[in-house]
Amino acid sequence: MMEAVPPARGLSVFGPLRAEEEPWLGECFVPPAEFDIMAEANSIVVFGPTGGGKSTVCRMLAAHVRKPDCPPSFLIVEWQPSPSVWEPAVGFESVPGQVAHIFDLCAMEILRHLALYPGAWATAPDRVRQMLTWFIWRFLRGNTAIRAADLLEGKPGCSIVAQILQTDMEEDLLPSNDWRLIISEFSKAIQRLGLRGIWVTVDMAEQWMVRESSHLLPALTSFLSTLPLFEQGGFAYKLFLPVGFRPLLLTAPGLDRRRFAAFHLN
Repeated sequence: MMEAVPPARGLSVFGPLRAEEEPWLGECFVPPAEFDIMAEANSIVVFGPTGGGKSTVCRMLAAHVRKPDCPPSFLIVEWQPSPSVWEPAVGFESVPGQVAHIFDLCAMEILRHLALYPGAWATAPDRVRQMLTWFIWRFLRGNTAIRAADLLEGKPGCSIVAQILQTDMEEDLLPSNDWRLIISEFSKAIQRLGLRGIWVTVDMAEQWMVRESSHLLPALTSFLSTLPLFEQGGFAYKLFLPVGFRPLLLTAPGLDRRRFAAFHLN
């Protein structure tokens, strides 16, 4: 007796695919004309419609600096702006919460980098190790042992991660509210580890705009109006945002005064 043959799925097999998540993306990616400019050590904001390729370009920029079998050239920090983690979550009052969120993600990402690529840590000057240890101690939130659990075993630098997390700093090395100074010193410290700088990437899907736009858009506009956050070399933002954000965000001083290069994907 022959077994029943399932019906052919045809083109429906492609229904659930998201191109930016597929392993073959790099083989068929056609970069936009401005891709080389987007890949420079500068802050950019890319606006585009649904399905316009924002996520694909964001992923390929990351792949551009993450080569197989070697450390990345930039520390890539993925930030999903979320008013639910800011207090308060409106206007300029939200900026300290947004900065704290970004610094927390930076602290976690430098720990991950050291766990995977520990070689430069041993030869880094004491002041560099002290600065990075302080940054992690000061800005990493929550239960650090739980958050870093996957880095504490089976990684080349797991002992470094454990040592950093066990260090209890007695005092702040820098004023915790001087964001310009902190960004500058953090950037210089990671450059001594062989990294060129930090990219904070934002790939904001349209569903986020619908769900949180009442607080998110004003908060993000206020963030992009806080110029000291965007005046330090080595610390750049790569923002990929819905086209509906464009009219208001283009009025923010960070874009209006060319701290960001703005692009539009059709």
